[in-house]
Amino acid sequence: MKMIQTIVLGVLLAMPVLAQGTQPAPRDKGQKAAGHGAMTASCEDMMKQHQQMMSDMQQMNKQLQAKVSAMNSATGEQKVQAIADTVNELAKQHQGMFDRMQQMHSGTMTHMSEHMQSGGAQSMANCPMMKEMGQSGMQAQRGKDAKPAPKSRAE
Repeated sequence: MKMIQTIVLGVLLAMPVLAQGTQPAPRDKGQKAAGHGAMTASCEDMMKQHQQMMSDMQQMNKQLQAKVSAMNSATGEQKVQAIADTVNELAKQHQGMFDRMQQMHSGTMTHMSEHMQSGGAQSMANCPMMKEMGQSGMQAQRGKDAKPAPKSRAE
C-alpha cells in the first residue's frame, strides 16, 4: 500500500515537469523591431478598414434617411411604394453590415493573434486599433454604469 502511495506521489510531483514543453528561443531586439514594423503596417491597415467602414455607414444612414423622409411625406399608393423601398433598403443594409462584420471579425482575430505572436500583450496594448476599441469599450461601460435619473412623481 505504501509503495502505491509513493508511486502516485512521484507521478503527481513529476506531472508539472513533464507537462512543460520546450520554450521558444527568445528573439533578439532586431527580430522584435522587424516584427514591430510589420505590425505597425498591419495596425494602420486595420485602422483604415475601420475608418472606411464608419464612412460607409454614414453614407448608408444618409441613404436610409432619404428613404424615410420620402416615406413620411408620401401619400396613397406612393406611400406604400415608399414603405417598400425603405424596408428593402433596411434589409439590404442589414445584410451588408452583417457580412462586413463577419469579415472584420475574422480579420481582427487574425490581427490579435499576430500581436500575440510578435510581442504578446505588450504588442497588443500598443496597437492603435486595440487602444481605440478599449476607449470605446470604456466609454460604453461608463454609460452602462451611469445611474438613471430618478423618475418624477408626475410619471
